[in-house]
Amino acid sequence: MNKTELRGNLQTIKNNYALVQAGILFLAQPEAVQKFDEYSAAFTDHPEGRQFLCIRYVLESDALLALATNQLRKSVLRNCIKEMFELVKKA
Repeated sequence: MNKTELRGNLQTIKNNYALVQAGILFLAQPEAVQKFDEYSAAFTDHPEGRQFLCIRYVLESDALLALATNQLRKSVLRNCIKEMFELVKKA
């Protein structure tokens, strides 16, 4: 992998983390519960949809949302660091 490819791959990993941060921003909005209900209504009967609908309760509590998003942020950051390390190690 050349330097340009490495930079591109590292930028992609950085972008992935930024997307999670942006997602957390949307989850923290006051109308998040209503939007969640609105957007998920179309597939509540689908097996794949039911798998994540159980997380709705987190949106109803600022404390739970803060805890959950902090854990998500740390998990994604750990994964990004691991991916970056592997890319740099192979380069």
